[in-house]
Formats: sequence, structure tokens, C-alpha cells
Amino acid sequence: MTVSEKAAQQQTPRVSSGERVWNEARWVSLSVCPVLLAAVVFVLARDELSDDALISLSYGRTLGLHGWWGMQPGVAANSQTSPLNALVLGGITALVRSVIIAAGLVWCGSVSMVTVFVDRLAARLGGSWWAGPAAGSLVACSPLMVATIGLETALVMGLVTGLAWAVVMRGPATVGALCGLLALARPDAVVFGLLAVVLVGRSWWRAAGVAAAVAAPWLVWSWWALGSAVPDTLLLKAGGVWPEPVGYGDHIVMFTMANGPLLYVMQHPSAALLTAAAVTLGLTGLVVLARTPGPGGRAAVLLGGGAAGYYTTMLALDPGPYVWYFGPSVMAVALAGMLGLAGVRGGGVLAGGLVAMTACLTLTSTPTVPESGNFASSAQYSAVASHLPSGPITVPGEIGALTFYCDGRCITVGNAFSERAAVVGAIRAKVDAMPGLVGMLARANFARLAMPPQIPAPVRLVNTADVDQPGALAWWPISTVWRGPMRMVLLPAT
Repeated sequence: MTVSEKAAQQQTPRVSSGERVWNEARWVSLSVCPVLLAAVVFVLARDELSDDALISLSYGRTLGLHGWWGMQPGVAANSQTSPLNALVLGGITALVRSVIIAAGLVWCGSVSMVTVFVDRLAARLGGSWWAGPAAGSLVACSPLMVATIGLETALVMGLVTGLAWAVVMRGPATVGALCGLLALARPDAVVFGLLAVVLVGRSWWRAAGVAAAVAAPWLVWSWWALGSAVPDTLLLKAGGVWPEPVGYGDHIVMFTMANGPLLYVMQHPSAALLTAAAVTLGLTGLVVLARTPGPGGRAAVLLGGGAAGYYTTMLALDPGPYVWYFGPSVMAVALAGMLGLAGVRGGGVLAGGLVAMTACLTLTSTPTVPESGNFASSAQYSAVASHLPSGPITVPGEIGALTFYCDGRCITVGNAFSERAAVVGAIRAKVDAMPGLVGMLARANFARLAMPPQIPAPVRLVNTADVDQPGALAWWPISTVWRGPMRMVLLPAT
């Protein structure tokens, strides 16, 4: 323990046993509130999950009920960006026999993790009792986080706050275990883990060794059985942009991770404003936390530095401004702010006001889940899936909702996410074009990549604004605030 840490410990006020019991009882009662709020939000949002979230749920359902790694039983795929999320969903689904219930348990469990770890951090740093419940409640009702239900973002935040606690407590084994899990939850979130290993100090090598031991079994199995240690999406999504119309006429702006927040300001101004308020309040509290002697500074470096490092990584990869890619950076700053404000007089009023306004917006919004660039809503995709013919169907666009609602009755193929055979050629072309060390590592990673049998489909789906579609077998109206009115058309295979 350093001199500054001893000084900080000496400055922590002592409380009587009676006061401690009262504080603990108050915390237990209030800490239940974030989980209850998360449960209510999930019930409201469960039928509105994003297309990408339903990809994850399809993986979890297929694994839990059929023991197969992919979106559909018997169809090879390796498009799950978060192996840990799919494994947890699959494990719970195997027990409860419902991936929707599993997703709700993962969501509420992740909120509980944030609540507990932020509370323990605040207690260690001498902060107020409200920090944990406020942090958990913010995660549970933030429009940004609600848009990621079913994905791994909430689970990542639970692991990141756990890392901050482990770094403050100087526990190399715990840091290593959480780093290994974080690498499996989101490979690009490993920047938080790298910072944590450095912040452990002279025992960094122990933390690194434990992290490798935790992550290695999955990575080795994935490389051997799936033909790649990392998901295909890590390679395929790099360099994505969104061409979106802005204003009147045909003016098109290319949105990336750099200017993507402006797109959400235009489409969801209230949600974007509250998210910006959370970041602003978070930055204010982060400055306070960074000035805390000893362990507070380490927590600030992990959460603040990790947020900056993660966003920089996303700028470099530039997979397109999907809302969930902003989640770890935004929420890491916001949660660091909660810790900083917990040590400031009046900080609870600011944090409580933010949580109250955010909860009111989320609980009164229709739909509960902000739309995030999809061509159709989950309800529209569900209606389409119920009328599709049985058997293989080529679906070149959004795949998650259709595959999820088909539930094995029809098989979605010809898509990089649902059928590995549809993407092997693109992977090989990208790897062959990579120069130097990066190319060498990519070729080693895909050394066992094989072409699985391709499934022929007699029909195909297309999204179009063109009313005239000769030869159409059926069509359905679709629309969102992002794409406007369109048609999903079923056509014979060409």
C-alpha cells in the first residue's frame, strides 16, 4: 500500500456498528431497485430487440437447445462477435428452455454486477452509499443500453466495473480472470484489460497469465473446430460506413464512428441529449475521481483511459456507427462519473436527476427500444417470417430477426452471418490482400478455414422501394424512421 493510499484510508470516516447495519440495510433495499428497473425495461423491450440482438439470441437458442454453434442447427457459421454472451445465453437456455428468459436473466444479472461493483468501489474510495444503485439504474434505463439488450454490451460493462474494483484492490488473479472473460465478451474491448494488467503493478505477469489461461481454451477450440480463433465479423465489419440522406433533396452523408453520434442526434434527439448529459456529468465526475489519492486514480485511469482507448480502437476499425459500439466508452465514462460524484457534496442530486429523467424517457417511449438503422421493426420481421415457405431462403440483408422468428422452419442462407459458406471467399480475399505482419497473423488465424457445403435455395428475399417487381411470389410492407416505407419481396432464385 502506497503512502497516498494509507492517507486516503485514514481519511475514511469511521462509523458505528449500528450505523453500519442501517447503511447496509438501506443499500440492500435500494440495490434491488436497479434489477427491478432492468426487469421492467426488459419486459417492455423484449418484442422490440434489434436485428443484431436477435442474431445473438439465435446463437444462444441453437446452442442451448441443439448443442450446435451457429444461428441455425446444422448450418455452419462463426459470426458471433461475443462468444461469451452466446455461451452464457446457451447455458441458461439449456436450463430454462427459453432464450428470451435467458436474455432477461443476463440483462438483469449484468445490471446487478454493475450495481455491486460500483458500490464496492465507492465504499473503498470513501464515496456515498447511493453510487452503486444509481450506476445500476443508469445502465438499466439508458436509451443507449436499452438499444443493446440481447447483445453483450451490458455484460461487458459488468466485467469492466469488476475490473475497476479488482485494480483498486490490487488482485492480479481476479484482474486476469476478468480480462480473459472480457476478451471473450468483446475482442475489441481487450483495451480495458490491457490497461488493467498494467495498473496491477509488479504482479502484471500473474494477471496476464491468468487472462491467457481463461481465454485460451475457447480460442484454441474455435481455431481448430471453427477455422478461426476470432469471429468472422471482426474482419468483415472493418471499414463500414452508412450512407444516409440528410436534409432535403438527394444530399447523402457518409456516417462513420467519427461522426455517427450526429446521426443519432437527428433520429433520436431526446435519447441523444440524455446520453450526452450522462457523458458530460461523467467527465465532470471523472476529473474528481482522477484527483482522488491512490486507488481512485487507478479507477479513473482504467475507466476513463479505457473509454478513450476503446473509442480510438473503434475509430481505427470503423465498423459503422452501430449504437452498441458506442456503449462501452459512453457507459465507462458515465460510471466513472458516478464514482467521482459520490465523493462530492450534492453529487447525489445530480446523479439522481439524470437517472430519473432517463428512466422517465425510457419507460414512456414507444417503442421502448430506439430503432438503430434496421429496414424493418421486429414485429414486421416476425409477420414476414410467419408467412415464409419452409426450407432454404436466400436473405442477403438483415438476417437476425428473420432467422430468429423462423425458428428452424425456414433456413436463411446466402448471408455472412447465418451461413459460413457464403463468406469464406470474401474472408480469403481480404486475408490475401493483407500485407506484412498483419497478413501473416491473419493467415495463421484462418489456416484451418474450410469451405462447408453451400445450401441451395429456391427463393430469395429482397428489400426494395420499387413497387414493380415482376415475378414476385409475395411481398410485405416494412418501414422504420431510418429507412422509410419499403417492401420486402419474395422472388424465385435467379
